[in-house]
Amino acid sequence: MRTFLSALLLCLLLASCSKHSDTNTDNQDAITKLYSSELKDTFSLFVHLPEGYDQHKETFYPVVYLLDANLYFEVMAATFKKYSEVGLLAPAILVGIGYKDFRTMDSLRSRDYTFPAAKDETLSGKGDKFLSFITKDIVPYVDAHYRANIKNRVLMGHSLGGYFTLYALHDAFVHKTNAFSSYIAASPSLDYEHNYLMYEFEKLSPEQQSPAKVYITFGGLEDAEEAAEDGAPDSTRLTCQERLAWCTASVKTQPGVHCRGDMYSNLGHMDTQLPTFIRGLQWALNMTE
Repeated sequence: MRTFLSALLLCLLLASCSKHSDTNTDNQDAITKLYSSELKDTFSLFVHLPEGYDQHKETFYPVVYLLDANLYFEVMAATFKKYSEVGLLAPAILVGIGYKDFRTMDSLRSRDYTFPAAKDETLSGKGDKFLSFITKDIVPYVDAHYRANIKNRVLMGHSLGGYFTLYALHDAFVHKTNAFSSYIAASPSLDYEHNYLMYEFEKLSPEQQSPAKVYITFGGLEDAEEAAEDGAPDSTRLTCQERLAWCTASVKTQPGVHCRGDMYSNLGHMDTQLPTFIRGLQWALNMTE
């Protein structure tokens, strides 16, 4: 698994820059602990409310569910606040799904974000149980405690989190569910288990689906990074452009689903998450066409 150190330093730097001295009483970040009986583990739920939430009692807001919250929640909460102030993001409730701490997240995300289990990894393949926990426990909890627009939920993640986001999309196709209306996947690890998920998408027959928006991205420098990581180029490995084309083509076969894919030419694997999240949210929350 790729190291998250560089992204961690970036997020901590940006989050620290976002601190301010004025007190904001209605969008302070709340942390809740929820237990998963299927995974037999406790997770942290981070919630950031939009500006004016307490004043606008009749307003119901879109909910954005963010994976790897121990890493990305603070910087995305700061982004929501500033971008909403200047009209670059629609007001929304941000829900970060995380763990006890960053170290725990780094050790367990491969367990929770993947399916099926990898042959060469003992801690993997529980994505089906994690998805069940999100849809049966986390989403109902948020709906019960906050003014959530149940018709406008976004799921987004990066790397293995991006893989899980697309796994959740595939599951929605197969089981005709609509827990989420939009899916944002930054540099999804689609090469996991020999392109398993892409083959699963390819097997789908075109059927009418609930309306959904899907945004998938990769960085143009990722192929060179993967080659350097392996020590030599692998001629059998699909390029990121090929993965993007394959996945988006399969998703687009589903009627009612709108899918976009972008290559960020000058970005590496650990650089795509923030621009992907922002651009994807602007589209998902109807800020751009």
